[in-house]
Amino acid sequence: MLHIQLLGPVNAWGDGGLLTTNCRPQERLALAVLADRAEHVVARESFVEGIWGALPPDSALPTLYSHISRLRRRLGPHAGLVRAHGGYLLELRGGTVDSHRFRSLLEQASRTGTSPLDACDLLERALGLWRSVPLGGLNAPWAVRHRDQLLRLRLRALLRWSDAARACGRAEHAVDALAELLDEDPLCEPAAARLMACLHTLGHGAQALRCFARLREDLGHALGHSPGGQAQAVHALVLRDEPVPADLSSLVAQRQPPPRHTL
Repeated sequence: MLHIQLLGPVNAWGDGGLLTTNCRPQERLALAVLADRAEHVVARESFVEGIWGALPPDSALPTLYSHISRLRRRLGPHAGLVRAHGGYLLELRGGTVDSHRFRSLLEQASRTGTSPLDACDLLERALGLWRSVPLGGLNAPWAVRHRDQLLRLRLRALLRWSDAARACGRAEHAVDALAELLDEDPLCEPAAARLMACLHTLGHGAQALRCFARLREDLGHALGHSPGGQAQAVHALVLRDEPVPADLSSLVAQRQPPPRHTL
């Protein structure tokens, strides 16, 4: 059975092992575009724009045909790569694409009636599919756009997972992941709000306050303003030693306006 990885370096495996050994970057990119839209036709024009941008070389189409031909040989009987309606279609034939599975688990976790425990488990499985930076090593226009979309989805999944973990008594599981996220992006206010909430829930109010102080300092230096929204609201609850609700979206705190200048 075929398995295609997009949540990391682009690779494909079949029953006999890795199928993408010594695969050229543009060939991997073509595989990624097809896998992302598996079971749907990808127009030739979409390939060309995604690989070369708005000004493709004269050799773009012949080069694309060459990539498709090599991919067809690599995938062999594990998948169908067929020409259809001015483009190409990848038939998975029962195979899987990790980014599809990731999105499916996110959707299941979001369904009405899903318990915090079930949502936590589903989101943990979804996040466990990630191997490293998605579409690693590919820098063509399509890869850059799609990588950004996937990273935004991962952030959303991580934040929702931390909320579900706290709601079902697993706040300690989320602390390290949120701290790591803040190390990567110190200005991520939603992550800081959730880390403060988890620390406060675990009885570490002083650490939660230090987290807010770091956020305030980093935002002040980088952007010239103080935290707002959920981070400010959670900070107020920590100061009052009051419980933080499971759903942080219920918290309302307006960003402090800049000081008025007077004559």
